[in-house]
Amino acid sequence: RLAKNTFDTLCQWLKEDDWKFDTDEDRLLVTFRAVGDDLTMNLAVQINTELMIVSVYNYFDFEIPQNKRTAMAVAICMANERLHDGNFDLNLANGSMLFRMTCSFRESLLGKELMMYLVATSCTTTDNFNDKFYDFVNDKISFEELMAWIKK
Repeated sequence: RLAKNTFDTLCQWLKEDDWKFDTDEDRLLVTFRAVGDDLTMNLAVQINTELMIVSVYNYFDFEIPQNKRTAMAVAICMANERLHDGNFDLNLANGSMLFRMTCSFRESLLGKELMMYLVATSCTTTDNFNDKFYDFVNDKISFEELMAWIKK
């Protein structure tokens, strides 16, 4: 019941805020897109009934090539150290990357404000980093330049 209430709260907020989104009620999954300064962000919010958590996944629109994955993993570790909430993940097998935030709703209800916080923080954090990650992947900046930017 708490999971369905959390799902309904999320959908209600997205409707009120005029987001275009898709839902899979059986999986308690909501997907939508946001546009940052210049790159599109693909978001999914998953309600996990077993763990009693809501997770926001912000998928990057590009993959990390095999020859850059180790360096990107190091950069992500450095970036994650600087974050207050959420984390970047890199799948070393296929090069996909995402930003993830998770919050428990065990014995509680997550309100509209928390949903807004999760989505806004995910979008802001991803938008802050995705340009530099993209530039590194496309040889516009070096690994050293990426690391220096992250350390700032």
